[in-house]
Amino acid sequence: MHGITVDGTYEPETPAGSALLDPSSNNGHSHVPSKQNARNNDDDHDSGKTFTTKIKSLNDSGVSGNVSVKLNGTKLTVHVKASGLVANEFHPMHIHGFPSDKRSDDPDKSYDFNDNDTIDDAEAEEAAGPPLVPIVDAKDPSEKPFAYFKADSHGKIDVTKTYELTEDEVKLLKPLGFRVFEIHGIKEDGQYLPEQPAGYGKLSVQDD
Repeated sequence: MHGITVDGTYEPETPAGSALLDPSSNNGHSHVPSKQNARNNDDDHDSGKTFTTKIKSLNDSGVSGNVSVKLNGTKLTVHVKASGLVANEFHPMHIHGFPSDKRSDDPDKSYDFNDNDTIDDAEAEEAAGPPLVPIVDAKDPSEKPFAYFKADSHGKIDVTKTYELTEDEVKLLKPLGFRVFEIHGIKEDGQYLPEQPAGYGKLSVQDD
C-alpha cells in the first residue's frame, strides 16, 4: 500500500504500509519473491515473444486500453496505452504474479472478501499475486520502483519503456502467460486513492 502525507504534501508513490506473509504460500501476497522459485524457472519459452492484453476496468473506474510485453534476454519492453484514468494523477502499474508460478486469477467480485463492493489492493493481490516488476519511468525498475507515470489532463497514459533486468528478475517474471498487468488509482467519495486497482489484464502470447 502506498500514499502518505509528508510536510503537508501527499506523496502517492511512498509506501504507507506492508505485510509480509509466508512466500511459500500461494494464497499469500508476499512482497518478498522466492529466489529459489526464480532459479527453478530458467527456460527460454518466453524469449522474443510478444504478450498482450486488453485492460478491463475494476471498481467502476472506466479504465480501458491495451498492453504489450516483450522479453528479449534480460531486456523487458512494455507498452501501455490507457484511458479513462483520473487526470493529472500518478497511477502505479505493475506486472503481478505468484513466485510459485501459480497462474494468476481474475481479481473479480468473488475476491471482495470484506463485502465493501470494492476490490481492494490486498484482495486483488490474492487473485493476481504480488507485484513482480513495476512499470516506472526508469531504466532499472528496482532502483526507482515508485517512479510511476502520471496521467495527462485527459486521463490518458501512453508509454513505452525498455528495462534492463537481472537474470533472477527475468526468471521470476516467467512464465509471462501466467501473469497479470494491473494499473491503480481511482477516485472514491472525491478522494484519490492511488493504491486501489483501476484495471487489469491477463497476459497471453500474441498470435503470429
